[in-house]
Amino acid sequence: MKVLVAGPGNLGSHIARRFEEKNNEVYIWHYDRDKLKEFGETLNVCIIENLSLWRGDIVFITVRDDAIKSVSELISKNVVKVHCSGALPTGEISARPRGVIYPLQSFVKTEPVNWNEIPVFITYEPDSKDVITQAAKELSPKVLEITDEQRLKIHLAAVIINNFVNFTLGMAKKYISRENLAVDWFIPLLNKTVERFRAGKEPLVLQTGPARRHDLKTLHRHLNLLRHSDDKTIYEFYKVLSDIISRYYEREKGK
Repeated sequence: MKVLVAGPGNLGSHIARRFEEKNNEVYIWHYDRDKLKEFGETLNVCIIENLSLWRGDIVFITVRDDAIKSVSELISKNVVKVHCSGALPTGEISARPRGVIYPLQSFVKTEPVNWNEIPVFITYEPDSKDVITQAAKELSPKVLEITDEQRLKIHLAAVIINNFVNFTLGMAKKYISRENLAVDWFIPLLNKTVERFRAGKEPLVLQTGPARRHDLKTLHRHLNLLRHSDDKTIYEFYKVLSDIISRYYEREKGK
């Protein structure tokens, strides 16, 4: 396939690299010429400066969500255009042929990914079906067709399971570092939590801890430890999340 990645950042660079590894003809574009040159050298692919003149099979628009529409307007109307946003509908792209290819993963430019494990969700209109399906299969063997509404729900779940959990780990890491504790001590605990989730066990049934037990003495002792810290974020985080957990199980008890 002849592929263009418009915006080779965290996700775009991985997409470009994946297509290059599969012996496709890969091009990249970026509105910043200095970054475009830098990306071109890093990825060892062709670079273009004028989107409207490019002709090929498919363009991946991997810019920030609020720039997708304006970038799509720069691309030839005859080329299949896809964005990779979990939150935006297909119609965010200004003209057909168009669709969405959404890989369900958190991408960081410098970290390798195993595309064979990543589910790739596609949404298309009739005139873009064949190209989008072929392109998605070049990325991953796990291709699933969904609607815009289904993708938004998947994206919401992904935010909870990845972004929220990652922030929780960030708060934990700050506290562990501040108190001169060792991250290694907590890895078996974290692994057990993930292992239970992977096994299909119900997290809300397995929930433990002082907020779950409504153990006010322990909650107050923990909050006292955090209250006088220079960083109030961890205190607020612990208090708000504990309140949510306590209220949830109080409601469950009353049913």
